[in-house]
Amino acid sequence: GVLRGTDHDRGLQALQVTVVETTRPTPGLLRVTAALPADATLDPWRRANTAVRIQLGAAFGDVSRIYTVRSVDAQARHFVFDVVPHPSPGPMLAWVRALQPGDVFALTGPRPHLQVPEAAGGHALLFADASAVPAVSALLQQWPTALRADLWIASDDAQAVDELPAIEGVHVHRLDAPTPTDPTPLLRTAQAYFDV
Repeated sequence: GVLRGTDHDRGLQALQVTVVETTRPTPGLLRVTAALPADATLDPWRRANTAVRIQLGAAFGDVSRIYTVRSVDAQARHFVFDVVPHPSPGPMLAWVRALQPGDVFALTGPRPHLQVPEAAGGHALLFADASAVPAVSALLQQWPTALRADLWIASDDAQAVDELPAIEGVHVHRLDAPTPTDPTPLLRTAQAYFDV
């Protein structure tokens, strides 16, 4: 279809990858480590904040989902992505809970997303919800030297925030996740910062 045209797929790899392990590092994260095949080109995987389209297969509705690559171990040819469980069931959550080491799945990617500019002496502001923690981790792993930042994350999973890389000059502030009485903590914080 439209999403699988030549322009859309330019530079992407169609791969069969193998599950190495699945873990639950924090209450709010399910983590998958997978091995890249020998024919995968590694250079695109080394970029910060890249995403892959994962094919869940016929047993899970033959749908696909896009996830951010949290980290890559080029020497082992492994990559890691996190799934944030949500209260409502869905095919992705069922798929990741069923994964076993040795399982093989198809993906397309990686595709680069937001990259942090090299702006020595600058000050970046980032606002992220719990589902963005893996992308934040990927960005921080390749954070430009001398770029300061304040980062607000709205998440009730303190462990997920605490395990982010500690970067000199980057200050991480955890906010409570949205609630019915405070549905937009990130927006409220941004407005207060800019005195809107």
